[in-house]
Parts: sequence; structure tokens; C-alpha cells
Amino acid sequence: MELYPGRWLRDPDQPIDLPDLAGVILANWTFRQEGQASDVVAWHQYLLTLLLTEFGVGWEDDIGPREAQLRGLPLIARRLPRLYASIPDPTDGVFEYTPRSGEQAVLDHHLPCITQAADALRSAWRAFLCDLLLLRWPGARSRTTTLRRLRDAGLPDRPEKDDVF
Repeated sequence: MELYPGRWLRDPDQPIDLPDLAGVILANWTFRQEGQASDVVAWHQYLLTLLLTEFGVGWEDDIGPREAQLRGLPLIARRLPRLYASIPDPTDGVFEYTPRSGEQAVLDHHLPCITQAADALRSAWRAFLCDLLLLRWPGARSRTTTLRRLRDAGLPDRPEKDDVF
């Protein structure tokens, strides 16, 4: 499962745009909750911090409802990372699976559709968060950055233990 499209993680000059930022915001909560190694969590948190600065977005993961209202952030936006993390994937947690007689054909038939549906739902959540962010920070629409620029700003290489992508 790819929590956010990481094409820009493979090409340091690929533009990173607002939908990418939304994906990082939504995925970041998952990294902290899933017991990832501390250096993996720290890397993703630093990535998010740099992206928020680049885009001029004042998002904070753990603010309460009152603080969110004071900052003009729609209350529903605070719930989105938890909802995004709960999008089901039938292969999550399966390291190896040997299908019994007839199961492989069923898996081959249904899993691509389920995977496409989950990917479409994740994409819709990212678009939803983008639009909510633009209500508060409209200037973020036209901003972009690159991994090279983030590295120049101090982002280290992604930890090897990071198997999320």
C-alpha cells in the first residue's frame, strides 16, 4: 500500500505540489501510530515540517478543536488523517500467503479492483484535504518544491528501514 504517491521520492527534481503535501499530512499520522522505527518517524516528521514551510501552510497534527477554530482550520480536517489511515487493504499484514485450490483465481479477479478502489479513495481524500487547506492558505495553490530543494534545506536520506513506499 502506498500511502502517498512518492514519485518525487525517486526523482529529486520532480515537482512536489499541494496534493503531495496533502498526502504527506495524511500519511504522517499513520507513521507515528504504526510503531515505525523512531528514525523513520522522525524523517517523515521533518519532511512534513519542511513541506509546510515551503508551502506556507500552518498545519499541526495534534491541535485541539479550539486551536483549530482559532487558526481557521475546518474541524473536519483534523479527523482526516485517522480516516485516511483506516482505508482497508485486504493484503495489509500478510507477509506470505499460499492460496488453496481455486483461491488464486478469485484473488486475481478481485484484488486489482479492490486495490484500485482503495487507491481512488486515497486520491479523493487527498483532494478533499487540498481543498480544505486552500480555504485557509490559498497561496499554497501555486507553490511547488522539489526533493533536491528539501535536501538542500537539511532533509537527510530516507531511512533504510522505511518500507512504506
